This record gives sequence, C-alpha cells and structure tokens, in this order.
Amino acid sequence: MSHRISVLIFFTLFTCSKCLSQIDHIRVLLGQSDSIVLKYLDSLNQLRTNSNYKVEKDASSDGDLILHCDFAPNDQSFYNCRYVYFFLHRFPDGIVMCYNQNVSGPVEYAASQLNFVKDNYKMVSDNKWERDLSPHYKIAATLEKKDVDHPSYVLSYKLVSKD
Repeated sequence: MSHRISVLIFFTLFTCSKCLSQIDHIRVLLGQSDSIVLKYLDSLNQLRTNSNYKVEKDASSDGDLILHCDFAPNDQSFYNCRYVYFFLHRFPDGIVMCYNQNVSGPVEYAASQLNFVKDNYKMVSDNKWERDLSPHYKIAATLEKKDVDHPSYVLSYKLVSKD
C-alpha cells in the first residue's frame, strides 16, 4: 500500500512540476513546412492546456498563409511571450515553407527569448543577429522594442538568401 502511495505522490509531483515550469524560448521554424509549424503550435498547447487556445489562420496581402496564436495574459510568463506568428509561402511546386516568424509580448518576457538568440546567433549590429541555416540561406533575427500602450518587444526571424 505504501508503495502505491509513493508512486502516486511521485507522479503527482512530476505532473505538477511539468505544469509549473516554463519554456525558455519559442523554437525557430524557418524553412519548415506548414504541417511541422502546426504540430509545434499544438505541442505548445499540450504543455499548458487552455480551453481558449487556438491556432488562427490568416492570409497576408501577398496571399501567403499566416499561422498564429495568442497566449492568455496569465500564460505569458510560462511561454515568455504573448503572440507567435509564422508566415508561410506556397511555391509553384506545391511546397509550403515558413520564411518569417515573429515572437512578441510584454518587454519583461523578452530576456529569455533574447538569451536564446545571443547564445545561438552571431551579432552583426545593434539588435541584429544572423545564423547560417544552409549553404544558400541564413536566418536574420532582429529585436524591436515598442512602447505603444505598454512596453513590448517583437523578435523577428527571417529567412534570407546568402546570394
């Protein structure tokens, strides 16, 4: 009987600690397909279930697919952001690929996202970093701080040709 209680306590603590921990950055999915982006967005919801969470689909003025989600204000500290946007282009051969990604939210949550960039990208100028993705492409990351209604940040990742 005491063994069952010990196992039950372990799983309860493990489950609760998983729910209370936070992610340190949103994965960069440039060059990935729409199905991979959707799976990733779904996996974020699995980390912290929220009945109001949903992935929205929009279209840009160029007709490109935009996949995005808005996290609840009380979940911002868990995800270290409030909004995530992925811009995907459909090529003539039918391939759909992410070429732009934005992560944004209140400025107090920018540090974790920015630490990921500083640790994994090369600084090229103030608030601009780069990282090679392939022989022909690199990722350009930029940080923009805004102070419209509240201090906020936008961290943008763009797929850029090296040519």
